[in-house]
Amino acid sequence: MRLTDDEWDLYPNEEAFFDKLRKVMLMRYSAIMGSMPEDRDFSIDVIKFKPVRILVKDTYYRGSLMIFRYRGSLEIARFGYENGFGEKTRYGFGMVKVIDEELRREDQE
Repeated sequence: MRLTDDEWDLYPNEEAFFDKLRKVMLMRYSAIMGSMPEDRDFSIDVIKFKPVRILVKDTYYRGSLMIFRYRGSLEIARFGYENGFGEKTRYGFGMVKVIDEELRREDQE
């Protein structure tokens, strides 16, 4: 995630990552939907992540391939699923695939 002041990216193992993600998601939600979500509370527990870089024109952008558990606002969850999580969604970052943990457990039994 790129911070505008210092032009540096964050990985999910850095404390500021989640504060920045929360702000970005709420700002994007408000800009696209026209208002803030009723429920603004959510958390993301990172299970595993892998740092990646992509080249866009002549600039490399850092990102993370992540497996994470989302808890909280259904409005933000739906918005993140439809529009991506994070800042650089226009570059393809932020896309998610939902894995239903209940279905996975039933399949394994």
